[in-house]
Amino acid sequence: MNIKPGKDIVAVYAMSLAESGLSFEPAFHIFYGERVFDMADGLPKWKTVPTSFGGDGAAVTEPDKTGWISLNTRAEG
Repeated sequence: MNIKPGKDIVAVYAMSLAESGLSFEPAFHIFYGERVFDMADGLPKWKTVPTSFGGDGAAVTEPDKTGWISLNTRAEG
């Protein structure tokens, strides 16, 4: 869980739902600018959150592959 100050949002990581019995189908990624792992899954990725959630709507480009990112990649957004 990750509380986002000033956004009234609590980010719950999908992996924490694995044994909950809840069905989860992601529609997009939020706070992607804070990621430590790239996901090449075709879903929209937002640096913070989309404008419909009160964010700036800054999108992040789909990575070439799924995997851990380097510190240089993290600095680029």
